[in-house]
Amino acid sequence: MADTWSYSISNTLVSVESIIDHDESNLWIDVDAMHSRIRESDLAPATSPKRRPKRATRTAKIERLTDELKKHLRSAADHARNADHHDDGPALLPRPTQEQLGRLAGMSKVDVTRCMNDESANELRLLWQTADDLTAILRLRSKTIR
Repeated sequence: MADTWSYSISNTLVSVESIIDHDESNLWIDVDAMHSRIRESDLAPATSPKRRPKRATRTAKIERLTDELKKHLRSAADHARNADHHDDGPALLPRPTQEQLGRLAGMSKVDVTRCMNDESANELRLLWQTADDLTAILRLRSKTIR
C-alpha cells in the first residue's frame, strides 16, 4: 500500500508491516529496517505521476466550439429563410468541416475531434448534427440558438 501512495505524494512512505517486528506478546519497531527503507527511497529517482490535462481546458474548448456552431446555425437559419423567398426555395448553408470549425475556434482538428467525442459534449454534437439538417434549421428560431 505504501508503494502505491509513494507515487502520489513526495514524502517518504514506509509501510508499518515492513518495520514492525513482533513475538507472541510484544511489538517493536525495527529501527535498522526503517533506516534502510528511508535510505533506499532517498537514493531512488523522484518520479512524478503523469499529469492529466485539466478538465476545465476541455470544457472551455467545447464551449468555444458550441458558440461557433451557434453562430453558424444563426447564419444558416437566416440563409435558409432568405433563400425561401426565391424561386429555388430554402437552401442549406454548408456546415463547416471540423477543421474549419477548429480554425474559427482557434484550435486544432485533433482538439475538435476530442471535444466532439467527449461524453459531456451533448449540446455540441446536437448542434453539429443540426447544422447539416435543413428541416431542423428551418424550425430554429433565433431565441433557441443563443
